Amino acid sequence: MQSNVSTIRPNDSKLTITIELKNVYGVERIKPVDANADLFCRLLGQSTLTTENIKVIKALGYEVLVKQQQFKL
Repeated sequence: MQSNVSTIRPNDSKLTITIELKNVYGVERIKPVDANADLFCRLLGQSTLTTENIKVIKALGYEVLVKQQQFKL
């Protein structure tokens, strides 16, 4: 059985995902930014992650990085 998902990281790199916090009509959303975060969303069948998902991802040994928002002045 072949998989169409390629390896995202080399074996020696640290396990990380990058997310972005968005406020959509007053509801906080956790959006995937990088390929690893997107793979977790695909695995879960979701377009965003939940705080419970983030807890489990951290328990798997991943470091969760939050992309900083940039404000235009």
